[in-house]
Amino acid sequence: MRKRDFQVRISNGFLFSLISLTGIQTAYAKAILPSLTVWSPPKTLETQINNPQYLDDEEIVAGHERTVSDVLSGLPGITTTRLGGYGQLSGLFLRGVGGQGLVTLDDIPLLVSLPGLQNFDSFPSESIKTAVIQRGPDSSRYSFQALGGAIRLYTQDREESGGKLSVEGGTFGALRETLVGGLAGKSGRLTFTASRVDAFDGSHLANASDSPEREPFRSTLGILRFSTDFSPEFNWQGSLLYRNSWVGSDKLGLDRNFRIALLDDAGSFGSSESWIAQNTLNMKISQDWSSHMQVGFTQLQNQISERSPSQLVFGLTNRLYLANWRNQHTLLVNEAEKIRWQLNWGGQGRHETVTRREDGFLDQRTMASGFLETEAQYHDVSAQVGFRFEHYDQFGDHTLLKAAAAYQITPELTLRTSGGTGFRIPAYTERLFHFFGNPNLKPERSASGDISLEWLPLQNMPITVSAYYNRYDDLITQAYSLDGPASFPGIPGPTTINVANARVAGVELNTQYTGTNGLATGISYTFSDNRDLQTGLQLPLRPSHVVRLWGVQSFTELPISLWAEAIVRSSTWNDLSNTLPISQSIQLNASVRYAISKQFEIYVRAENLTNTRTPQFYSTNMPGAMVFGGFQLSI
Repeated sequence: MRKRDFQVRISNGFLFSLISLTGIQTAYAKAILPSLTVWSPPKTLETQINNPQYLDDEEIVAGHERTVSDVLSGLPGITTTRLGGYGQLSGLFLRGVGGQGLVTLDDIPLLVSLPGLQNFDSFPSESIKTAVIQRGPDSSRYSFQALGGAIRLYTQDREESGGKLSVEGGTFGALRETLVGGLAGKSGRLTFTASRVDAFDGSHLANASDSPEREPFRSTLGILRFSTDFSPEFNWQGSLLYRNSWVGSDKLGLDRNFRIALLDDAGSFGSSESWIAQNTLNMKISQDWSSHMQVGFTQLQNQISERSPSQLVFGLTNRLYLANWRNQHTLLVNEAEKIRWQLNWGGQGRHETVTRREDGFLDQRTMASGFLETEAQYHDVSAQVGFRFEHYDQFGDHTLLKAAAAYQITPELTLRTSGGTGFRIPAYTERLFHFFGNPNLKPERSASGDISLEWLPLQNMPITVSAYYNRYDDLITQAYSLDGPASFPGIPGPTTINVANARVAGVELNTQYTGTNGLATGISYTFSDNRDLQTGLQLPLRPSHVVRLWGVQSFTELPISLWAEAIVRSSTWNDLSNTLPISQSIQLNASVRYAISKQFEIYVRAENLTNTRTPQFYSTNMPGAMVFGGFQLSI
């Protein structure tokens, strides 16, 4: 431990010396923070009809937020739930629904670490180039999707040679280093990302008022991505990711209220190792026919070790293999008349296996799907209709539908509507993980619809308002159950359950303004009525109101940029019985950037300036105010 502390002091000393030396140079007079406009690629018919939200790498790293989950927090329809501090797991809901299939990386599903939870703290924001957020049912071409929408993340893919080094340190004895580099030539490009995160002092997992022990965290991430053009009609691209993390944990026991809760245990820890690999061939078979073939593999091996009073080790090794084939035929196109018609078809196959560590239990399952979809535009009206047939060797056959339409009333005003059905089987982690899983889980089903209005009152001020209604059968959710988890009935504790009949309905607002004076600001607001239809009570872990206010001020004559956001969450509940409340919270984050040159900048970021300590799940902790500082060097 002394050696680690010495290394941290040396790193901090080097950082201080570097800042001191560069401080004598002439400050770079223009801040390099980009204007925060939502990036939009050339609009395909799918994009024009469904209007997903795109975040590019400049917006993702604008506030120097640590992880991609911090970037997504507070966006319309998105709810995040954090268990403990730095390095601990967090959950993600989109329109009230989460689970495996909600988040993909390079179009490969991220396997869940614990039921409903991911280790987003081991994904630094600098490792992600693009995030695509689709609210509501996705296009039929996306098989085995989550029911509330999709969050598709794509790793860094540099289009020019060079690189960027990011180093940050701060609260919890944290030290985070990320290097992104690439080589680009006429025939292709190669990008690598390497990241190391350490929280030497650690933060709390269990509620700090009763459990003072801190939990250290460390994580290593490596990503390699390539793309090469064999010809103008034939492209090959692929990516490989390796991630390894370790974090201190706590044991489960009875608290003073005789409920199952997290309690200090100096010997407990959790570890995780994952691989993601994919290769994609993009082919232009003819002028009107393009084809895309992807094969992929992902593996997640995780375990939790409790060493008191006796050593217990439990976990899962989950592997998934997939092949995904998509084709697009252009049947009619007349750009001058705004007339387009195309046909999409293809299919996907998956094979998934699991091994449970504590007893050697094995299981496997196979899934296959096929889809047919058509998209068309006639002047100012465009529409999409499709169906997908999914076969599960353990859960039968299911036909799912999706329809959507968009009407551009004026160049500044567009009306959209969509509807569809969904089906998702429980993840192996949700069924089989020790204590938190539930082997009796059923698949969840949905029928949903929405309507939205996109208005551009000013060229630099888009406003989008959406209303949606989602109906669920056997909704899968995590909750604190007063009846007890499946493995320990009768003792109140955390578990994963089905809600037989549920409804999530609400309104979303998103707007932003980008001024000519370097000011950009915006607001996102989500109201959702999350209801168990059998009892009339609220669904757990889903606040009815979430507001995000943000602003950026950059200067043309000064090398300083200011960024701030406030996230407000209304109160909610831990349990379906609505007896264990989660209080409302306000969290303020801010950062200051100083551009010493075009290649070098330093920054300070503060998180949770309001020192909000409201836990987001029973018996867990919420860290208070935190401060981090670092630099970015473009190579």
